[in-house]
Order: sequence, then C-alpha cells, then structure tokens
Amino acid sequence: MNSSTNSDAVQAAKAPCSEIPSHFSAHYKDYAYLPSWRKAPDNKLISLVDQKDYLEVVFERSSSEGSSSSHQVCHYSYDWLRDICRCDECFNIVTHNKQTAISLHPQRPKSIGISEDGDFVEISWDGGHDSRYPKSILLAEHLHAKEPRENDPVIDAQRQLWGSHLPESRFRKYEFDSLIADDHSLYDWLMDLRKTGLTFVKNAPRKPGQLTELCNRVAYPRLMCWGPTFQVEVKENASHVAYSNHPLPLHTDLAYYMFPAGVQFLHCIKQSSSGGQTHVADGFRAAEKIRQADPECFDLLTKTEWEYFDMGDDYVGAHHLQARHPVIRLDSRGRLERIVYSDHSRGWRQDTATSTSPAAYEALRKYSEYLNAEDSVLKYTLKEGDILVFDNFRVLHGRSKVDSGSARHLEGGYLDWDETCSKLRLLGRTLYS
Repeated sequence: MNSSTNSDAVQAAKAPCSEIPSHFSAHYKDYAYLPSWRKAPDNKLISLVDQKDYLEVVFERSSSEGSSSSHQVCHYSYDWLRDICRCDECFNIVTHNKQTAISLHPQRPKSIGISEDGDFVEISWDGGHDSRYPKSILLAEHLHAKEPRENDPVIDAQRQLWGSHLPESRFRKYEFDSLIADDHSLYDWLMDLRKTGLTFVKNAPRKPGQLTELCNRVAYPRLMCWGPTFQVEVKENASHVAYSNHPLPLHTDLAYYMFPAGVQFLHCIKQSSSGGQTHVADGFRAAEKIRQADPECFDLLTKTEWEYFDMGDDYVGAHHLQARHPVIRLDSRGRLERIVYSDHSRGWRQDTATSTSPAAYEALRKYSEYLNAEDSVLKYTLKEGDILVFDNFRVLHGRSKVDSGSARHLEGGYLDWDETCSKLRLLGRTLYS
C-alpha cells in the first residue's frame, strides 16, 4: 500500500490509471450540480495518506481563502470514492447511470497517487479496477459536507415563512406571458414558489386551457380522477364540496391520495360579484409555532395517522380513493416536509389506537387554531385572469361562501414537485452555471 508522500509512490500509482481518458473529469459535472462546485478553490494537491477506512487528502490553500493554515486536510471514505467512480466501465455518460452493483465493489485500495499534472487523485483497487478523481470534485464535496443546506439548492432552498402580516401586495407578481416566453422569469417564479410556497400570476387569458399551457412550460399536468384540469363552478347536487356554494375551510388538496400532487393551480376565469374570497395559510408557519409552544402536541401531529377518502364518478369513471397521513411529515433531518390536513375529507375509521385518543384530537384542534388565527390567514379576492399557484405540501387554502347562482368559474390543475424541481435544476444549470 502506498501512502504517496514521495515521488516513487506517486509514480507507482500512475501507470494503472494512465489509460483513463482525459475527458473523464467531465463525467463528474452532472453529479456535482452544487453551488459548492462553482465555489471550490483551485487548491494544489500536496499529499495522500491511507487511513484504513478513508483517504486523507492534503491540499495547499490558495491565498484568496484567507486562512491562517497553509494546508487543508480532507477525508473521504473509500466506500464513497469507489461508489462515485465515473470511468466508462462504472458510469454511462449518455444515460447518467451507474453500471456496476455496489456488491461488486472492492473496498480496499491497492495503491493511491496523484496524477502527473496534479489535477487528479488516482486509486487502483483490489481486483484490478482503476479510478480517477478530479481535485475539483473532492474540494466541492468537502464544501458540500460543511454546508448541508446546499446538498441540493432546489430541495434544500431556504423556506420563508409568512402570515397575514405579509399582505398579498408584498408578494411578487408574475406576468403570464413572461412565464411562457422567458426562462429567467420562469426560473424566478419557480424558485419563489419553492421558497414561499405561494405565488400570484397575473393577466392570463380568461378562458380554460391556460393551466395546461403553463404546466407544459414546466413539465406536464398531473392527471387526477377529475382529469388533467378541473372546472370549479357552483353546481346543483354537487358531487364534491368544492362545486357547492358552501364555504370551504382551510385544507390541503388530495389528502386521500397516497402520493398527492405537490403544486396546485387555480385560474380565475370568472369571479363572483360577491362571496368566494380565497383564504390561504402557511402550514409550515403554524407547525413551527406548535413545535416551539407545545413539543408534545407537535410530536403527536407527526406520529398520528388520519384516514382520508373520496368517492365519486368523474373523468376516469367511478373512483374510491383512500389514504392515511400524519398532519405533519418531517424529513430525516427533522425539517418540515409536508402538511396533509383536510377536515372535509377525513374518514371515520381509524386504524391506530392513538388516532382516536383525546390527545390526538386535541392536537388536531390546536393545529387548526394556529392555522385559522387572525395573524395566519391571508384573504384575497382573485381577479379575473389571476392564477394562484401554491405548494400543496405546505399551503392550505379555502374560500368564503359563494352566492347561489354565481357565475364564478375557476380552473384548477396540478404538477408534481419532482418534475418542477427537475425544471428548476435544468434552468439553473442553463442560465447560471
């Protein structure tokens, strides 16, 4: 095993890797779509040290970093290094997929070294495989580990909480035609949606079909049981509460889906002369308030699953949808990930003992109180041509009573967050890389 602190060790490691093509470093650029990639300094590789389970890499700091130390010591797991090998045998640059199973990876290096030009770490593994790692990806990974919120600038975008103290006029407005024609406007709008969860699009043509055009600009509409879009109009003997003239309490849509759509659109085509005011609230803000004020209640809201269901006959024919969700879902780091809450869709049958307990219902009531507090609910009357676009995993919406016989007409639709985030990454790479 070479510790590669002398020139002989470096030379010994060079030969097995000499056949790896020079364009190999480009294979890492798609992997490392991070702000860290662009911020990584051009530090010189000094030495490598085998530390049994990981590789110690020593860089010489650039003068621009302003550190008192002249050296930067970084550690990289051998498992991770083997797993991210981007040689043509391990990685398909066309499909952007790995081509080897992790069970086949040898985990121990036979030799380690620095390339002749000083830009690569080279490893020959037990079993005869050779890998080559650009120093830029190693430095970017080091920054990535130090700044975990930058794991993905889209998924981990810093959320901005809001309440009624931030009126509708304070939210940035986006012109429909600009979103259709201009990529910079599209990127700004989608990133705003990711951060605040609530956006306003203005001056869309006042006829059905505009949501399909806007969704297609991002990806494609999510097909639901009502079709690719749906028309919200007051109907006699309505099959769904949204089509009645009754007030709608704050809720997230599609609670009865196991995998609800994450982005929701409501396009105002015709507004009522009175009634039908839109209400929205930031479910993350209410959740964080409970987390601080009553940790036990917050814990119950994350662990108690409630059943939701919907039955009817619509675009796809008869349907019976049913799912269970906690009100608050956290990610692996304890950050808020999703709110699922809908009084009118909540079922009567509960499968866990906790969901029928007084404490569970008290937690549900408390969350509702925070949501509906005066400082929480933003009220706004949509104007004809407005499109309200919001994060269905975060923002709850409702409305006041609509006058009977009203001609009020909204068109609704959905996108998935996966496709929306994909578009954001592609735009970010094209516009700002």
